[in-house]
Amino acid sequence: MKTKLDTFGELQKRIIGGDKKAMTKFVKLTYSGVFQTAFRITRNIEDAEDTCQDAFARFFSSLENFQEKSSLKTWLYRITVNRAIDAIRARKTKTIELNEELINIEKLTSFKTIENKELSQKIQDVIKELGPQQRTVFTLKHFDGLRFDQIAEIMKISPSTAKTHFYRAIMNFKKSLRDYVEK
Repeated sequence: MKTKLDTFGELQKRIIGGDKKAMTKFVKLTYSGVFQTAFRITRNIEDAEDTCQDAFARFFSSLENFQEKSSLKTWLYRITVNRAIDAIRARKTKTIELNEELINIEKLTSFKTIENKELSQKIQDVIKELGPQQRTVFTLKHFDGLRFDQIAEIMKISPSTAKTHFYRAIMNFKKSLRDYVEK
């Protein structure tokens, strides 16, 4: 029985060798995660879609520069995170209206267990207010389940810096949600 790790390892070899079918399979296996990461960082469906397209285009157009210091998947996530942060900077506005599409996306995440709509809205507000670095680290750690060393590699920061950003994001949550948490 092949594990996902085996599948990605084999795909990586085939992709580096120029196998178009392997590239297509890689996109199918990673698109959902890449989109969710882009969405959680940008908080905007259109920006997330643009980020995904741009990330995959950059990924495939620069394969010859891949140095195999990490996996292709990690490299793709690094590109995605960078493009998502660039999208936030380009937007130059920090407001976003929650709409039905956003609510439907969030139902796919761990927030689906939250029944209190007011609390759910407050959580969304806190995520929106996090700076790009904190939001990115929080998203990669909390939603994508990555380790700090993986996050550090993706963001080109040290693991201790990733931990600091995560800690600060958690402190922002605690401060903002203190009225909702039992004492």
